[in-house]
Amino acid sequence: MSIDSSGASAADSPARQDHRRAESRTSKPALVAAQLCAAWAVGAVALPMAMQALAMAAFAGGMGLVGVFAVLGALTVLPYLIVVITVTRRVSALGATGGRRALWAPLVMGGGTAGWALGRAVTDVAGLGVNSNTLLTFLLGRVPYSLAAGILLRGRRFSTAALGLSVLLIGVGVVILRHEPTAQQLEAMHHELTLSQERH
Repeated sequence: MSIDSSGASAADSPARQDHRRAESRTSKPALVAAQLCAAWAVGAVALPMAMQALAMAAFAGGMGLVGVFAVLGALTVLPYLIVVITVTRRVSALGATGGRRALWAPLVMGGGTAGWALGRAVTDVAGLGVNSNTLLTFLLGRVPYSLAAGILLRGRRFSTAALGLSVLLIGVGVVILRHEPTAQQLEAMHHELTLSQERH
């Protein structure tokens, strides 16, 4: 099999050579931005729809139907993410083979969902009002999916930045949750407040 001066196999079809040339012209920052935005879109579009469907399932048929809807939601999102990693595989540490790309999809979905759940709990405890603001929820609630994809980027600069930001946010979230008053503490505070009002 001969190799021409451009490095392409002589057996390659013209269409495949054109695809390779187009892929090489796509800049790495553009592919990184495309991948992170596509991951962000999972939380922006799929997550609200999934939450609404799960709420309806819980109301209509109990936990069994919730499980069915959860599985269906995952089966819908995972193929989308596999398409995303296939198109942007050059910038991912897991983009080299089909098996690694298949691993990338559940890692991003699982990591992003876990980060979203933690962020929702933290903002509720801290009383930030993010979850009651549609715009802030839309913009910020989807960031964990981009961070999960960012950690798996190829190149130390991008992945380290995403990992560092994730660790920082998780650390802050854990601190806030650990200082959440327990039910007994809230009851004791209410009792002290009642006694103080009776004295006056």
